[in-house]
Amino acid sequence: VLKYDSWDETNDRLVNSEISIVKCQRVPNTPMVTKQEFGEKFIDNLRHAFASLPSEAASKYRVWPSTGFVATSHKDFVDLVKMAELKKKIKAAQKKKKN
Repeated sequence: VLKYDSWDETNDRLVNSEISIVKCQRVPNTPMVTKQEFGEKFIDNLRHAFASLPSEAASKYRVWPSTGFVATSHKDFVDLVKMAELKKKIKAAQKKKKN
């Protein structure tokens, strides 16, 4: 769980941050997402644009070193969805226990 008040871009740091890791599923890099409402043609074009970047350009990506981009889908993050559902159940159980 990552909590922070804001991002100080100039100094490349989180302001008033707290991180708690209980268990973490490996996630390769961070996904980039777009709205489904833009349509499949736009999404396919966007995927193609990132996938066709030369590795030299991808390695200049500002947040972390990269060797390129690959398309992902919801199935690549099912474990994360399950973790979010588990978090909701735990919070509900904790709330019920307090009452």
